[in-house]
Amino acid sequence: MKRTILLLSLVAAGLFVALLPARPLSTIPTVASTVVEPVASATSVAYCGWVRTDSALEMSIGFAASRDTQSTVSVPSDGVVLASEERAVAPFGSIPVSAVLSVGVEGAIVEFAVGPAGAVAIGDGALGMVAAACPSTVADRWVLGGGSTLEGQTLDLRLFNPFPEDAKLTIRALSENGSEPDQSLEAVSVPAQSSRTISLTEILGFREWLSVEIEQTDGRIIPSYVAQSATGGTTAQSGVALASEWFFPFGGVAGIPNNLVLVNPSASPVGYQVARATDSGAGEELDRGSLELRQVTAIALDASDGYILQADAPIAAFVVGRGEVGSASVAGSSVTATDWLLPGAGALPSTTIMILNPSVEDITATVLSRLGQEKVLIPGGGVTAVPMAISDGGVQVFGTGPIVAGWYAEGDNGIAYAMGIPVVGR
Repeated sequence: MKRTILLLSLVAAGLFVALLPARPLSTIPTVASTVVEPVASATSVAYCGWVRTDSALEMSIGFAASRDTQSTVSVPSDGVVLASEERAVAPFGSIPVSAVLSVGVEGAIVEFAVGPAGAVAIGDGALGMVAAACPSTVADRWVLGGGSTLEGQTLDLRLFNPFPEDAKLTIRALSENGSEPDQSLEAVSVPAQSSRTISLTEILGFREWLSVEIEQTDGRIIPSYVAQSATGGTTAQSGVALASEWFFPFGGVAGIPNNLVLVNPSASPVGYQVARATDSGAGEELDRGSLELRQVTAIALDASDGYILQADAPIAAFVVGRGEVGSASVAGSSVTATDWLLPGAGALPSTTIMILNPSVEDITATVLSRLGQEKVLIPGGGVTAVPMAISDGGVQVFGTGPIVAGWYAEGDNGIAYAMGIPVVGR
């Protein structure tokens, strides 16, 4: 197992994919070029940084693949593999976390016999509704954004090291106040095949938009934010690499405040602009400005619209929704593709698939699930919603041109946001 994980981590760390053309926006002044790290894409391995099973929150891992395959889920902890379980993916499927973890909180590895394939961790229980991406690539630097440590909010940084070597990290925090230096974050270690939790609420309390940048000096980790609200349930967010383009097929769930959180961890200002995508096509520009060095900013969103962000240097971008009925957050996609896997879509109550067309021409998309298929038209520069009946979960979306697909769910226990997984470079 250790050898398999090491080989998979080397493949994941070296995976680079090409961005497909998107609808151009107005020109932004350029700066010196910056290397952009790998983006998440469907491959044959996925790392779920945070899974939980107990009486308050029973989670499952949802799968989606481009063809029938087998998946093996394993849970490493304290240097050993606690358990593993194999399940069929045909081409969608799921496994309860309780099949590999009797009770508790850990990270999990999903290995597919044949790719492209991907996974997402989902849950629904007394603690709320949640969806957490399971990255298939490992970035050199990770960013998480938009966490809250205000009164009534608990924010943990989960560091999952599924690999056979110890990891050493430098964590830099920033918020609406700018840089947030803290000596306890400057040198953090995570032993091989184990997890570590850092309470950001205890270290940096009373921040509204707390974000972190994680630099891995030795080894590799998979980071996650896990948040609990006194009134709004559970939120889980997976880390992303920086990019200069971000695509969001939705702005959140209606009825709660949603914000686009932009994070610039670099030591230089970055110009940006955000365009709307409506159900009738391209909308007006939402915002344009400049992020100062090591700055976080939040922009109010209309939940019914999609959004396209372009920046003149790599940044990170997240949609964050917080309300009394629930809370959720998700990073955008930094690529477009004609083929998308949406594991977990339909497994939670009241799921809606959202599809963004960033190009000028209209695009037809085919939404394929176990219940059948549906064709929809997405206007140029616009978005289209596709409500889903509850099922075992899993959707594949094909477009006649490059698109971006994601989903959200809303139920009695809260809300959940998830981005699809692009199938690119095959």
